[in-house]
Amino acid sequence: MLNNLKKFENLVGEIKFSFEAEKSKIQRQTQWTESAKAEAMETLTKKTQAGLDDLKRQLRQEKDVRRKQLEQKLFALDDPAHALGYRDAISRSEAISTDSVKLQDLMTQSLETGDFTLAKGVAFVAIKSGYFEIAAQGFSGAAAGHFEEYLDLQSGAVDPLNRRSFEESLLWNSVI
Repeated sequence: MLNNLKKFENLVGEIKFSFEAEKSKIQRQTQWTESAKAEAMETLTKKTQAGLDDLKRQLRQEKDVRRKQLEQKLFALDDPAHALGYRDAISRSEAISTDSVKLQDLMTQSLETGDFTLAKGVAFVAIKSGYFEIAAQGFSGAAAGHFEEYLDLQSGAVDPLNRRSFEESLLWNSVI
């Protein structure tokens, strides 16, 4: 995802460069009226916005695909024999999902007893309930890294589309 984010940033930079070059050409036109320049700028702005909108759509699609991959890695069962226990863990966790103390107690119990199916179920419900600190306890090793990436995708932390300063610094500061 981060490689795609870097690619996105580069493409936005190219769009900005192109916009600035076209804007400069329009402003240097001495034979155009001010209304012709304004019309050309409006057309350029719309074209630029369309390009950015397409990039945003592509990035969101890539994020959705990656989020689904991470959900599979984090919450899919490795062994189908544990399906009943997993469903039970989710049901038990959902019954207390509005009480973070009880959810934390259930997570602690699952970790202390080595019941990783229960820990996975508690983590699943904790994420859906917004208790990310509790959920994080259910993952270790590579899964912990997947969990952090999943949270970043969920929160938009790696999404420049949700950070106004990113767009301003790359493009819209000079457009509007």
